[in-house]
Amino acid sequence: MPPKSKFTKIQILNAAFEVVRTGGMESLSTRGVAKRLGCSTMPVHTCLKSRKDLEDAIAARALEILLKYESTPRTGDVFIDMGLGYVLFARDEKHLFRCICCEENAGLLKQFMEKNLSALVEKLAAYPLVQGLPEEEVRKFVHQGWVYAHGLAHLVNAGVYPDPRDEDVQGLMEYTGRRYITGFDALRSGREEHGAFGG
Repeated sequence: MPPKSKFTKIQILNAAFEVVRTGGMESLSTRGVAKRLGCSTMPVHTCLKSRKDLEDAIAARALEILLKYESTPRTGDVFIDMGLGYVLFARDEKHLFRCICCEENAGLLKQFMEKNLSALVEKLAAYPLVQGLPEEEVRKFVHQGWVYAHGLAHLVNAGVYPDPRDEDVQGLMEYTGRRYITGFDALRSGREEHGAFGG
């Protein structure tokens, strides 16, 4: 019977998460995790079933951090706060953003952005602009706003727009976000007059 590992699964997952957080998913290896723990590779091999399970666990934790960013009140408008949080996450957590939000990890991108979209739709349940709309329309509203935030987040993350201050990002998000909201409101009002929206 092999000796019991002195490291718990949580400790090993924590170490793996920090490896990815500082070096990206491409730096994830049994040897790298073991080095961070200061042990041989045996406890890591014993604890982890597969690389995919490990990647999924890391991505799930990254998504939790992203949702905290998106849920932090900053502007007084929950919708704009979501986009602002997304961009700030891309700036502050460069490798975690690439882990779940970039095309290099297309499988994780699709899986976890769907979870993110659903969480954001749920958070907007009390948002006046979308109250009374069918869920599919709310999802479209969130998704179209996300397209802009995702583009800006990529520019920031890639260093095209290097290390902007919080107020710089907020200014961009508020400028575009408020115009998007105004346009959506006008479109909704026009459609409601003609009965185009259900509910």
